[in-house]
Amino acid sequence: MAITKETILTQVECVKMDTWKVLQVKTQIRVLEDGTEIANSNHRTTIYPNVTSASLAEQPADVQAIANAIWSTSHITSYNNHLSSSIASGSI
Repeated sequence: MAITKETILTQVECVKMDTWKVLQVKTQIRVLEDGTEIANSNHRTTIYPNVTSASLAEQPADVQAIANAIWSTSHITSYNNHLSSSIASGSI
């Protein structure tokens, strides 16, 4: 009786917020006993342009490829400027 766990990337959405984009990532965690699913759960997370390279490296390869394709240096700078101005104005 072997119990295994697998994580499956089920969806990646690129969502435009203001002048930047975020990635919404959905994974499914499945628990199997002798190849038969006995439990599953879904997990969602949002990844922002200022994510650290170490945190991005923990994501599946498909997510990393999409992030690298849509988040240019100017895109990341735009997001960071938005954060700075939001903090300065007290809206965050």
